[in-house]
Amino acid sequence: DSDLYHGFRIRYCEENATTCSLVFTNETKFEANGLAYDTTFHVDVRAQLKLNDGIVKLGSPGKATVTTWSDVPLLMVRHKADFYDESGTSLLAWETVNSSIKYFQYRLAINNPWISCNLSAECNITAGYHGTTLHATGYMSVAHGKKYGDVNIGVRGCNDHGCGKEYFVNFVWHGLDYVDASDFRVLHIDRHAWLRWSQYGHEGFQITGICGDDWEVYYENKDYPYVRVDNNEEITVRGLPTDPKDCEFYIKTYRETGGLAYYSLHSEAYRE
Repeated sequence: DSDLYHGFRIRYCEENATTCSLVFTNETKFEANGLAYDTTFHVDVRAQLKLNDGIVKLGSPGKATVTTWSDVPLLMVRHKADFYDESGTSLLAWETVNSSIKYFQYRLAINNPWISCNLSAECNITAGYHGTTLHATGYMSVAHGKKYGDVNIGVRGCNDHGCGKEYFVNFVWHGLDYVDASDFRVLHIDRHAWLRWSQYGHEGFQITGICGDDWEVYYENKDYPYVRVDNNEEITVRGLPTDPKDCEFYIKTYRETGGLAYYSLHSEAYRE
């Protein structure tokens, strides 16, 4: 209601600057020109209220922080998920605003040379739908080769103007419990199979049995009940469609860390 206010006062200040710009306007939109690129500005807007005695008083401020366009990409990256494969691959989510990206680069240590991403297994980029230079999102998978411990991945976006600031992602890789195929043995009788192993410390496992061309049995056991036989641990896998000697058995061990479940790669069990 224009009867209640008399225009607006706009103040915008470059971050860490000692001076600010001050503008008065009666319009509800304002455009500032000639600002430095890739610079953050703090803005506050106050309505000029008209009191009954005609005195104009400033209202409460509406505040915002704005970063201007950058010729080189402004990139933000987050760790999203891990693929527990032999290459040690992690999925990162990327986001960019007010800039365009032509390609990505990454490195696994601050002093390492930059590696440009492409459609290889080491670094693969996917872009989200409806991305623009104002706002674009997507994912990138990076093979870092870690088996366990801290992972640090530096990522930056690049275009024809050069490469932007590096964005570091830090997280813990929980590693894999690799299965020793010689540790798991399958003994068979009738329609049952006995799975026997000698190494201790497995919290559980998955068993996949391939019997014939098109039959698969899936068996998962956490906190499993097992028996001790000749210093080995043993369980029975029941309900097979055929004689176990006609089946192949693949094992993934299981463990839990920090409330998350981690499985190893499949490994074929030795049959006796």
